[in-house]
Amino acid sequence: MKTNLDKDFPSLRIGYEAVKDSLNNQRQVVQDYINRAITLLSIATAVIGIGVPLLYAQNITKLYLFKPYIPLTTLSAVPILAWGVAVYYSCGVLKKESLTTIDNPSIIKDEFVILTENKFYSDMIQHIDNAFKENEKIVKRKADNLQPLVWWVIIETVMVVLLAIAFSALA
Repeated sequence: MKTNLDKDFPSLRIGYEAVKDSLNNQRQVVQDYINRAITLLSIATAVIGIGVPLLYAQNITKLYLFKPYIPLTTLSAVPILAWGVAVYYSCGVLKKESLTTIDNPSIIKDEFVILTENKFYSDMIQHIDNAFKENEKIVKRKADNLQPLVWWVIIETVMVVLLAIAFSALA
């Protein structure tokens, strides 16, 4: 029995309209993750690059004269290590990974021009679904790296603040 797509699947056009922007949405989510990672890495680098040297610049003479400062100087390695972990996770977000697209004009011309309208919508929905599933793996990987990045930047910042408080308490 031959299927009449117009009568059996009248919602193909509606389905296509519903999913056609999903790949662009994924691309935007990945770009947002990358922008957040760049911002967080900039904050982490500024905190470590300005905060730790300022701690030492203000307390350099005391570091050599008083023994209580020796553990504090050792503790200053903790925010530096936290910065290193933040850099590691930001690399996971910033790693260049290409999302699958279906907008190659030559493929559309070669494969889809000869199709009937409903067959076109049916095939496009299938291609978008396959590309979406592949892209979702990349989106998830980037999201999985972004969350710990946030926490490590917070840990680093809190450690620098705590060290500043500890240095000033011994002054």
